[in-house]
Amino acid sequence: MIDNEKGDLWTKVNSGKLEIRIPMEEGIEGYVASKEESVNVMDAYQDDRFSKQVDIQTNYKTNTLLCVPIMDQNKKAVGVL
Repeated sequence: MIDNEKGDLWTKVNSGKLEIRIPMEEGIEGYVASKEESVNVMDAYQDDRFSKQVDIQTNYKTNTLLCVPIMDQNKKAVGVL
C-alpha cells in the first residue's frame, strides 16, 4: 500500500509478523506506483529498477515479477500488487 504521509510503500508478510517499507522512488514497486502502469519482468536481477531490499529482508530470491497498480475509484494508485 502507498503511505503518502511517509512517502513509501509498505506491506506485512509472514502472517503480519514482518512489516516491510520501501521508499516510493525505489524498486519496480515504486516505479509501478509512481507511473501507474503495469510491469512484467522475466529476470528481476537483470532489470535496473529492481531493488534486492525485499529479497534480503524475506530471505527469498525473486525471479520473474508481474507488478500492477491498485487504483481507487478516482483512478489514482493506492498500492501495488
